[in-house]
Amino acid sequence: MKAETAYAIHESMGVILSRKLMDCLDRIEELSTLQTTNEFRVLELLQRTVPEADCLVGEPAPNVSFEIVVGLWSQFSDEVNALNDTYKAFLDSVARRFKLNVPHPIFLFGSIVKHEKKIRDKLDVNLRPLLKEYVIGADEIIKRFKVGLLNYQAADSVDRFLDNSEPFEKSDVRFLPAVLGVPTIYLDLNAVAFILSKANIKRQCVAASQANKIAFVYSSFTLEDIVLSNPLFVSDLIEALQELARDHLVGILSQEVAFVTEDIYHTYERVELLRPGTRNFEHYNLVSTVRHYHDYPAFRRGEKVYNIIVDDPMALFGKDSLHRTIPEMEFLTLEFRDEQFVQALLRTGEVTLATPADSCEAIEQLLKLCDFINFQTEVVKMDNASKISSSYRDNKHILHASITDYLISDDEKLRARAKFVYGVLGITTEVMTSKVFLQRSKEILAGLAAG
Repeated sequence: MKAETAYAIHESMGVILSRKLMDCLDRIEELSTLQTTNEFRVLELLQRTVPEADCLVGEPAPNVSFEIVVGLWSQFSDEVNALNDTYKAFLDSVARRFKLNVPHPIFLFGSIVKHEKKIRDKLDVNLRPLLKEYVIGADEIIKRFKVGLLNYQAADSVDRFLDNSEPFEKSDVRFLPAVLGVPTIYLDLNAVAFILSKANIKRQCVAASQANKIAFVYSSFTLEDIVLSNPLFVSDLIEALQELARDHLVGILSQEVAFVTEDIYHTYERVELLRPGTRNFEHYNLVSTVRHYHDYPAFRRGEKVYNIIVDDPMALFGKDSLHRTIPEMEFLTLEFRDEQFVQALLRTGEVTLATPADSCEAIEQLLKLCDFINFQTEVVKMDNASKISSSYRDNKHILHASITDYLISDDEKLRARAKFVYGVLGITTEVMTSKVFLQRSKEILAGLAAG
């Protein structure tokens, strides 16, 4: 057996173990059954092949990836056991109260953290301070474990992202500036699918576009969403989008959002070319989002800031807001000290754009703020990973639609964020659902509503 084979075995073991641990990040108590899972059986089988490889090639070079993951798991297990030893008398009382027969240390550890409030209500009053102490210690252990594992995942993702960077340099963008001169409608994937599903409304939209009464536009991120949709419908969606928009789209020219033209199939080919790098970036986005959740607990769902901004962030940032003096505002001011447009909002409750060129940067900064304070973001759970990974495209839709007259989307979170950002910056793009567009289609398609 070659040395490369022994190294690859350990690398595979690291990948298997890290993915299994990632699967349990939201359910720590399930790690108590790790040794009974199919993944662990595979690890045992692979481990048996390593001594054989050692005999044939001598001492193999250590696989750093595998050692990191095993180290994180070992450290987590050791810290759980140490905490449980410190609070042994307390845990014995909990086990007796809930009639548990020698529970697994990690199961008891994870269950207490997850169900702290229920357990507290059933414990004697004299045990409740110990419960609080235990949970504080457990939270620190879980944070170290999760952040360590996520850092490992992020480093791996960055490496792969950089390995796939070459296609970005050869993306061959063929944007040509366009002057449309009629009201414009930005379409995301949901809007395209809606129009395609309504034969009558599709005919009306195509007729209005061909008569130059209205211009439908999209962005490369609309095509990216289409590429990731069910393969059965990709061809129909692209054909419908081409018929509606006639190769009119929104892109970035000289760092400004602008109307452009480009053959839709060339845009499609570029999106496909960039897909490997995009996939790695999506994973990095997921890891960063989950890390943010653990690094900034004050901005989680259900906490004070979230409850203030859940319907409208201006309830916190507005110049007349009663919440402007809360400690979290001071923290945000420090965190966004280099973001001039966010600073303006935090300090004065409003943002003024000196030039049209400021718009692009201001939109991106405000969307970054939305992400930080969890305004209309996806729930941070690993079973929601695909939505978290691709959520950055919602921000791109909002940015690209900012120069259009209408943004049509059935994504409630996207619409709420767009209305907030556009409202702060005085952008006049009207945000609506497909249903509202259908109700107003006669007026909009005649090119009347936008003036």
